[in-house]
Amino acid sequence: MRPIRGEFHNQYFDLREDESAFYDYMSMSPEAFDYLCNMIRDDCNHVVTNYRRPISVEERLVLTISLLDLNFAD
Repeated sequence: MRPIRGEFHNQYFDLREDESAFYDYMSMSPEAFDYLCNMIRDDCNHVVTNYRRPISVEERLVLTISLLDLNFAD
């Protein structure tokens, strides 16, 4: 269900096409985001099982940045 209705799957790829929109949403360039993903990929990768697909590193990072942004906005 998440790949169909989730915010990440509905917005992330559109944001990647528009660098200024991506920067507004993530507070960093797509290149910086890719760099961070590559830095944490080995620590955040999970194995695909028969029960469920793991959340991608990119989706985990988007969620983390969003939550940090909410906490610092207060």
